Amino acid sequence: MKPDNEARELRQRLVYAVLQRAQRGEALRAIARAERVSRKTVRRIIKQMAQRREEGNEAAQRAAQRTPRASKLDPFVATIRELMSRYPEIRATRLLEELRLVGFDGGYTIVADYLRRNRHKPSPRAYERVVTEAGEQAQVDWSPYRINDGSRIYAGCVSAADYAASSSADFCLSSEGKRGTILSSSMGITSA
Repeated sequence: MKPDNEARELRQRLVYAVLQRAQRGEALRAIARAERVSRKTVRRIIKQMAQRREEGNEAAQRAAQRTPRASKLDPFVATIRELMSRYPEIRATRLLEELRLVGFDGGYTIVADYLRRNRHKPSPRAYERVVTEAGEQAQVDWSPYRINDGSRIYAGCVSAADYAASSSADFCLSSEGKRGTILSSSMGITSA
């Protein structure tokens, strides 16, 4: 390690140790004795760190003040927007072909990134309602239910027609819980 780097690392360790001890509430004299530096050095480190906290991070401030670089796409933004409004589902490859016709010399990635950032995205739907005409579709669910009063099994059949706002449920006592028994009961079929 170079001497400059060693000195910088030692200084950073000292600053860290002084600040840790000061945060714990140790006295300046105790910090100076433990770290083997003068009280004046301890006081200066604490004062400098307090000033830095009040002023904020200079690197962050410089980054916020930096002006954005010009993009190769900037001269073609109007053309891109016009193509996107005319063809909302336009692909990056097709957009790149159109831009090359008007003099764009950039690559695919910059065009694809611009499309990804600026394309209108419809909000996703949580569900989609399916509507059918009368008699086209119905849903049926059959399930056995064991009741806690013994070994009896009740079989249940629920049917719902999509076109109607109503549904029906039938239950019947079945020692075996077979589908035939419940379906014949639900449909009004009796065996001879």
